[in-house]
Amino acid sequence: MLASIAALALAGCGGDEVADRGCDDGATGPGGVVGFDVDSGESRWSMPVGWPDGAAVFDDVAVVSSVDHVVRGIAIATGELMWCTEFDGGAVEYLGGVAAAGPVVGALTGDAIVGLDAATGEERWRRQLNAPEATLRGGDLLWVLDGSVDDTPIMALDPITGEDASDADEITSDAVSFGIGIPPTQADGLELSTASGGHARQVIEVSVSRDDSVIWQDTVPGFVAALVSGPVEPIVVVLDQTAGTGELVGSADTMLAAYAATSGDQLWQHALPGAPHLIAEISDGVIAVPVGTDVHAINIATGTESWVSELPNPGQGGSYDQEGTFWFIDTGSSGTAVAIGRAEQPYRD
Repeated sequence: MLASIAALALAGCGGDEVADRGCDDGATGPGGVVGFDVDSGESRWSMPVGWPDGAAVFDDVAVVSSVDHVVRGIAIATGELMWCTEFDGGAVEYLGGVAAAGPVVGALTGDAIVGLDAATGEERWRRQLNAPEATLRGGDLLWVLDGSVDDTPIMALDPITGEDASDADEITSDAVSFGIGIPPTQADGLELSTASGGHARQVIEVSVSRDDSVIWQDTVPGFVAALVSGPVEPIVVVLDQTAGTGELVGSADTMLAAYAATSGDQLWQHALPGAPHLIAEISDGVIAVPVGTDVHAINIATGTESWVSELPNPGQGGSYDQEGTFWFIDTGSSGTAVAIGRAEQPYRD
């Protein structure tokens, strides 16, 4: 089952001072967006965004939503706020969320699903919705899923018109995710499908296909995987917190393991500190893995670190004085990437 940041928001925001003052007054923490250079990791700009519950990137615009039903469009190159839309949450407090579908931002807010222009924030269409645990999935179509029933599809919408899609077949990806959105699952004509391998062990079922024909599948140690473009061929990268055993016994080093997408042969392993959960491709040949607010840039060809950069969360402050971690990383068209994180409160018994 997909793990969404919306569920994490529900678990963490009750009764604590979580503030997002909307479009007119600007936002306060605990969430924040940081723009950084993809070649060096150097921070270029930062912006608090309240409590983030969704994100999508369109060329050079990062669209970020908050649990207070505020959606912002931010220029990735400069950090400038391009537009901001504030929705009425309605009588039932649905959590929000956004997804990229073609040129449209699908936004889940109040009792509706709304299509927004990614460049301007202008509302293009609106559909009523009666599913308080709904989540969104983008792609060629905009999928509305029931999060209470194993992410069962409720609607598949044409992103341009908002009408029911006549050619809806199945959800384009079932990648296991532990952040906002899903890891990259397509590269050079190949597509990755994944599923959790079970509760007692930390293993993940990996399947790579071309034109609906499976060319490699296996169950490997780990819990989240991505398909990225490699120097010669696409590569499957997997985060594993069991040191390659798949057994959840005691503490073990976290390993980032790379497999050739066409054969399943393991190419390299790279040890990482802490418990990272996110894999993002930020440039040709480089992936980013955040450990807290330290971003590790890994060379896809060799598995070695290109750089490590500390990017403090601009939402940190008040009772949310712990840095937390990044839940989303993606790159724009200008050599700048964005990292979206959420600061945390100190652990309390």
